[in-house]
Amino acid sequence: MITSNGGNKAAAGSEGRQWQDGVCYVKNDCDAKYRIEMYEPVQSSNTSYNVREAANALDGSEKSIIHTENKQSGWWKAKFKDGSFKVNQVKLLNRPDGWGARLGAATVEIDGKVCGQVQKETKQNVWYTVVCSKPIIGRTIKVISQAQTPLHFAEIRAFG
Repeated sequence: MITSNGGNKAAAGSEGRQWQDGVCYVKNDCDAKYRIEMYEPVQSSNTSYNVREAANALDGSEKSIIHTENKQSGWWKAKFKDGSFKVNQVKLLNRPDGWGARLGAATVEIDGKVCGQVQKETKQNVWYTVVCSKPIIGRTIKVISQAQTPLHFAEIRAFG
């Protein structure tokens, strides 16, 4: 259980607090305790300058991004480490350096089942949370662009 005061700082001296460190309060990632580890990321295509590869979404850097070519339904996919998990929500950090609207309406799937969609209007350098309408058990996660634009984002996190 994560106890906090409004999600920003834990109340000083609160009893029962189980999670308080720099990850939670400095990086605003208080759900890290429930994060599902991912590996073997792939994406539908690479840009010609190929420095924005699939692994960037899992590198912990909020500055590096994944970026597909400008095609309909570009996608990014990864496996869950250690097998199947019940996924409740997925968080995506939009790229920090421009073109923030391109992530809008992207679909998140767990083993081919739709978890949900990113909101339609998105901005750069903002975390977006997709809450599954009901928890989905699966071994893979996939993000699919719904626009005729490249798919790109900086980080992805799945939680169970």
